[in-house]
Amino acid sequence: EPSVPTPDHPLDPEPDPDTGLRTSTFQLSTLHEDNATPGQSGGQYYKGPTGLTQAEHYRPIEPITRRQEMTQPDLKLHGAVMLSFKKEDISSFTPTVSVPALAPQDDQPDPLLKDATFPSWFVSPLSQETSLGPRDSLVVFGGQFVSDPDGPPNTGTQRLFSDANIRAYYSDPSNPFSVGIISSVGATDLGDTAAFLVTTPSPQSDVAAIYITFRRADSDTFNSTKMTFNPDTGAWELTLDTSAGAGGKVAEYFAQMVTRDGDVSASTFKALFSKPVPPPPAPGAVTITVTDSDGNPISPSAAGWYNKSSVKVDITRNDESFTASVDGGSQQPVPVAVTGEGVHVVAFQGDQGSSGHFEVPIDSVKPDITITTPIDGATYTLNQTVAADYSCTDATSGVASCTGTKPSGQNIDTGSIGAKTFTVNAADKADNARSTQVTYYVGYGVCLLYDPGTPFRLSNSTIPLKLSICDANKVNKSSASITLTAVDLQQYVPSLPDCSGSPNDEKCWKTIAPPNLSPNAGDGFVFRFDRKLAPGGGYIYNYSTKGLKTNSTYRLRFTASNEAAGTAKHSAQFSTK
Repeated sequence: EPSVPTPDHPLDPEPDPDTGLRTSTFQLSTLHEDNATPGQSGGQYYKGPTGLTQAEHYRPIEPITRRQEMTQPDLKLHGAVMLSFKKEDISSFTPTVSVPALAPQDDQPDPLLKDATFPSWFVSPLSQETSLGPRDSLVVFGGQFVSDPDGPPNTGTQRLFSDANIRAYYSDPSNPFSVGIISSVGATDLGDTAAFLVTTPSPQSDVAAIYITFRRADSDTFNSTKMTFNPDTGAWELTLDTSAGAGGKVAEYFAQMVTRDGDVSASTFKALFSKPVPPPPAPGAVTITVTDSDGNPISPSAAGWYNKSSVKVDITRNDESFTASVDGGSQQPVPVAVTGEGVHVVAFQGDQGSSGHFEVPIDSVKPDITITTPIDGATYTLNQTVAADYSCTDATSGVASCTGTKPSGQNIDTGSIGAKTFTVNAADKADNARSTQVTYYVGYGVCLLYDPGTPFRLSNSTIPLKLSICDANKVNKSSASITLTAVDLQQYVPSLPDCSGSPNDEKCWKTIAPPNLSPNAGDGFVFRFDRKLAPGGGYIYNYSTKGLKTNSTYRLRFTASNEAAGTAKHSAQFSTK
């Protein structure tokens, strides 16, 4: 009889003091074999300690550990962080790339890696349902390939990892998996200290901990230090001693965030680590010019954002020459191109000693608008109370304004018959703007002057359908100047495909007439107005019983002459016996 596997790593005796979550902390010293293996299609690759590899199409083959069994009773594995690990870099490395067999060998496309980093993260949890119940496990990558964009294709640096100290996080099985979002990560080299700052759109209550995982310049070991939330700035902050006595400057770093449910996110940009940059230049120290792709100078919005998808940045100061890097890349002569959504960091150095960094925030995408109410194409009843419901979102710079024909929560216009438009205008903090408009209709309600629950006898030659048109408050709006015209007859057929079995479901109604729509006696397909039917008048349509079935439910659909085209048809439901 199969049994639930025993976890490879026990739970820590007490909940994690940083997060309050149940955790399992363990070390894996060996994450790869010592020697590389030649690939059949060229290049070479490293295997995991038990010979396993991760092979994804058109990606370098990388070492992985065997699956670590992590199942714990009454708990669910959510994520894991690398608290510490060592790395070894092998430069000028040509990896074996996994290529699917798509065509004869002579016709196979050659993989070209020029700007690729794989894998993007090093710990991969897995939760699955099995015949023995839920099972949790994880694997750890023992390497990462970083291509050299300036070198030949398929060459770069192979990183190998070892001595990994890993902490896995558990929470209640009912808690859903989620993705914690890190909005921005930055670090400033202040000499004997480095100041780190992380922002996230999630409220502090949803974040259990954020760690800065860093390597000093003279070390191959990454270690993690927990950050502190600053309620005054709304950011997570850490000041790290980088004096010689403390170990020296930080060479590389990234952030790891743990949510209240134990899900883990990392801040690596294109899977690369960042490096602290010099502090911003003093005002007037250098001149920074930002231009569009055509070389025209552009200015940011009032909130400091550029709304061009690609800009060029130039730095000048007297006769000094400058180079600059973008988002931790290599130093290039200015001007440098900055592309893509988000906040980019440009770090510069001059040949006369000037240095510093500044941010170039880019948001070229218009904000999104969602109009929930009024629904486009919907029909509402005259004088019906309908509250506007809409929202605006912007994933990058944020929403600056979101205004509609009526404020969200206030009632839309249903005070007169006809087609109406509702418009929402939105702008983000980069001055991108969007306008969305929907059309809705206002029509009459129907107040029946008979009991729809009492069936009509088919022994009579006609069925007198008496009604008035009214507003949402049942106020009679019938008038001899308003003509009601029958359009078709539908039968309720609960056996129709996709019918839910409710007369309120439009999929349960089948149009049976025309062509056999019975005309109103003496008036064709027009309802006859009668002032005596109800206070304020009403309408009658004498529908012929010919062709109708006993014990059936029907509805006669009709329109009103002063309603706009597009208004939903009205109906008078009745049954037979």
